[in-house]
Amino acid sequence: PGIASTIIAISGGLSLVFVIIAGIFLLTSFGQPEQAEAAKKTITYAIAGIVISGLSYAIVALIASINIPK
Repeated sequence: PGIASTIIAISGGLSLVFVIIAGIFLLTSFGQPEQAEAAKKTITYAIAGIVISGLSYAIVALIASINIPK
């Protein structure tokens, strides 16, 4: 669970960085509808990445907490 949690945290952090970058692109896309649309898609995909990372962390934590008797 330690390595999986680290990888999940990194992917969630990268998704957050992409949301911030896409937000900046969206704010600076005055008069450029193509750039605004690309930024909106990037934000959508990055938020999906954050959700998937959160669910992945929950699944890993759930599996790690199960005690299987030997």
